[in-house]
Amino acid sequence: MIPLVDLHRHLEGSIRPETSIELATRIGTDVLPAQWRSALVAAEREEGLLPYLAKIENATALVRTLDDWHRVTVEAVSDAFGDGLAAVELRFSPEFIAGVTGLDADDVIDAVSDAVSGVGLPIEVGLIGIVVRDEGPDSAVAQVGRLLRHQSALVGADLAGDEAGYPAALFAPAFRLAHDEGLAVTIHAGEAAGPQSVWDALSLAPRRIGHGVRSAEDPRLLAHLAASGVTLEVAITSNVQTGAARGRAQHQLATLVAAGVRVALCTDNPAVSDTRLTREYELARDLVDAASVDVIRQNALAARFAANIDRPGKFLKDFSRTVPGDCRPPCLIATVGPARYRPDRARAAEQGVTLVHLPSNRKCGGGAAMAPIVVVHGVGQQAEGELTLHDRYFSALKQGMARAGRTINPDDVVFASYGEFFRPQAEVLSPAPYFDAESVADGYESELLSAFWRRAASVDPRVVPPGEEVLGRSPVWASRALAALSRSRYFAGLADRLLIGDLKQVRRYFSDTALRTSIRQAVAGQLSDDTRVVVAHSLGTVVAYEVLCSAGGPVSLSFVSLGSPLGLPNLVFDRLQPAPRPDGADPRGHWPARVRAWTNLADAGDVVALVEDLRPLFGRDIRQIRVHNGAHAHDMAPYLTEEQTGGAIAAGLNGE
Repeated sequence: MIPLVDLHRHLEGSIRPETSIELATRIGTDVLPAQWRSALVAAEREEGLLPYLAKIENATALVRTLDDWHRVTVEAVSDAFGDGLAAVELRFSPEFIAGVTGLDADDVIDAVSDAVSGVGLPIEVGLIGIVVRDEGPDSAVAQVGRLLRHQSALVGADLAGDEAGYPAALFAPAFRLAHDEGLAVTIHAGEAAGPQSVWDALSLAPRRIGHGVRSAEDPRLLAHLAASGVTLEVAITSNVQTGAARGRAQHQLATLVAAGVRVALCTDNPAVSDTRLTREYELARDLVDAASVDVIRQNALAARFAANIDRPGKFLKDFSRTVPGDCRPPCLIATVGPARYRPDRARAAEQGVTLVHLPSNRKCGGGAAMAPIVVVHGVGQQAEGELTLHDRYFSALKQGMARAGRTINPDDVVFASYGEFFRPQAEVLSPAPYFDAESVADGYESELLSAFWRRAASVDPRVVPPGEEVLGRSPVWASRALAALSRSRYFAGLADRLLIGDLKQVRRYFSDTALRTSIRQAVAGQLSDDTRVVVAHSLGTVVAYEVLCSAGGPVSLSFVSLGSPLGLPNLVFDRLQPAPRPDGADPRGHWPARVRAWTNLADAGDVVALVEDLRPLFGRDIRQIRVHNGAHAHDMAPYLTEEQTGGAIAAGLNGE
């Protein structure tokens, strides 16, 4: 399979909305209106380019420190990797960022490049510096000079801004300097302005044109582009939103392809456009045939600037050169190294090693077949692995299948383990550190504990409900919460230190980008063309959901979620990747792209499944089932022994 590459992705347009909201809250200003989505995410069609660009400026204005720019860069690269990309070229404007935030432009370049060099993911990343044309030709020379001072961190230069007001020809001196110093060039054109802007851009001898879709209005220009081999960086969703294309069905992609123009599909601003590169390719399949889509993917792979520089150690190895045998993502990232997450994993690439877990039964290059059923566990399993989980839970799963009239063998099931990522490296013999009420951190952990307490009180009369003291977070409050929960039928018998440890695991999953990515890789590594059903429990349903929303693996799967917290607002649902999208007054979660059928089972007394019915959030196609697990409402074993669970798995194996 041709590796997936995004050549045109703005860093400022890749800032996660949830990160923007967090930064706005931290700043303590009213920079974001109550309707945050309209301030950060574009509508299906905006009133031109300027309203679209305002969303980018709104998000940029909130990233006010160099540490924040380091963070959003890591998140942007992680999101690209999570979408199955083998390579991405992130472009950003130091001049624009400095003007909006007051930061020093040189320091911004250093912060972004440091983040890229330390992200530690097996994805090729190139940085492109943008020159703001609205500042005029003289400023452009100075801006290029700044980029050249940081040339070791960059793969190219771009010109962006008001195409019509500042024709590209005005910037010949600046880009002659870039060419002379060996910096590759791409130019924004043919988006807000017509074909003439593309002709003007070609005078600067670029290898690529940003957008360029309005070239379709000039047959002579199309012929010239086809003959010259210049690649157009096309973003379907963005082009429609800004008005460069009249609509998705009317997008110029088919005209460009038919004329023989080299086209590469890109996202432009994935956070602002609420899109992913895999989605852009889905849209493209409605416009051109499958063979053309493959050509477009190959164009993107061949046209990247990072592939044409020789800087050993700067970029991770290209997937197309490191794929063992016939494996596809996420097997592509499985090399060598320990399975456990460590803080210094990001530096592993300096030694030519990617510390990503390769499950013992995953064989690349035509090895043994994988199991048709993959089970993903929940929290608190840091002392377990694939084999011990199989020993512990296979009998329960076999019982549920037997009740549904289906027989399975041990080889039919593999357990995707990620608990070891939470196991302290220095305490291999200790399954969990000691925690007490004082260990419950303010913020996420306190809010999640409060949610558990409220839910337990609502379904179990033995649990004293929280009073007004729930509004104050302190060790005393935490002690009361833990004491109340000890009376519930789920938490009874669960030591405080283990419950608090579970809270910390959930918080770390959502707050630690590298850890989250590594966990998803470990789970995704167990999926293959043999996989038919993914069964997940508790936090594992979140991991499985995010994996199944990504590209690069088996499709048409059945998803069986057990005791899932996916519907918990603010703490889980609103933090999912991809982020929920608007649906009238309420957000709606994405249906996992690789899932054909989804069954969700929840016990009414399961305090972790705080929102029992997921259909209002993810769609009416979910088969929602209430089960009765007795005293152990959230445990995975009674969920697995349930006949309805076995029936859902059997239906998935049958392709139903």
